[in-house]
Amino acid sequence: MAINIGYKQFPEFDIRKDPETVYARFVKYAERFKNNHLKAYNITDKAQQRSLFLDSIGEATLDIFEQLSHTGTDLDGAVNALRDKFKESQNRLYNIHKFRCIKQGKDETWDSFISKLRAEGEHCDFPTGWLVTEILMAMIESGQPKHPDDNTVRKRDREQKEKMKKYADKRRHTAVMRIKVGDTVLCKQEKKNSLTSLFDPVPMVVIGIKGDITARNNQKIRTRNYAD
Repeated sequence: MAINIGYKQFPEFDIRKDPETVYARFVKYAERFKNNHLKAYNITDKAQQRSLFLDSIGEATLDIFEQLSHTGTDLDGAVNALRDKFKESQNRLYNIHKFRCIKQGKDETWDSFISKLRAEGEHCDFPTGWLVTEILMAMIESGQPKHPDDNTVRKRDREQKEKMKKYADKRRHTAVMRIKVGDTVLCKQEKKNSLTSLFDPVPMVVIGIKGDITARNNQKIRTRNYAD
């Protein structure tokens, strides 16, 4: 590759200087390389332009470039591939920055705060499982100065479990228990034909309630679910 006598290497691109501005800095870097550097040395050969650019960008940026696909065959192809990569990286960094700036409102509940963190965290492309760690860190560092004490946490846990139980009972059509030990009850019986009544006509006395009901009479003992 022939280079003009007196050719001076273009400064390498400092990718580590400020990750949040890497895209804008690279666009300016590439424009200066094409509009100032190449014109100053009157380098017009497309293959030579691309080679000089890749030789100038520095080892760290070149390592990134070598991992990219669809880099074209000329200078514009190389520049566009790196530009798109840096834009993608900057968007991710900006989203992470926004996530880590989230603060809990003065009267905001923990549930609301966590939901807000989780929604914003979905855009950060964290490694698998890392979002939970980020949320915990945000609760410690960016939440209210004082975290809920044990009694508050236990109360909230009980309330949540009770809410889940009511929902499950409603879905299962669970009845409220009103029978107690000593009550006389009638139990459903197997329907053998059209004349068989729904309940066994011989009453039974409840002798135990532990989830299911146990009742007895002079003939037998039966354990049944309350709904039966």
